[in-house]
Amino acid sequence: METVVFPQPQVRKALNQFVLVRLYTDDTKNPAASARNVKLQEERFNSAALPFYVVLTPDDRIVGTASFNRDADAFAAFLNEARAKAVASSAVFTPTNNHLAVRP
Repeated sequence: METVVFPQPQVRKALNQFVLVRLYTDDTKNPAASARNVKLQEERFNSAALPFYVVLTPDDRIVGTASFNRDADAFAAFLNEARAKAVASSAVFTPTNNHLAVRP
């Protein structure tokens, strides 16, 4: 995803509206941390899928989760729809606090 989909113009444009965070669940150099992260992903988001994407509001509400293949248009649509949902439902969203996402 990061090498094929993220550089696509429609995805890059959507990602620029988010704060990006990675949660490593498959780091062979640090298996203990990976195990903790897998547990966190499973408990918080009910998924162990890879890749797995989550959009959170600034007040930590989940507004979108998805696992994707390499369909750039579908991924950009997911990001745009989740952002719109977050903006519409977030009392803390302001022009200076408009970044919303978590990325693995």
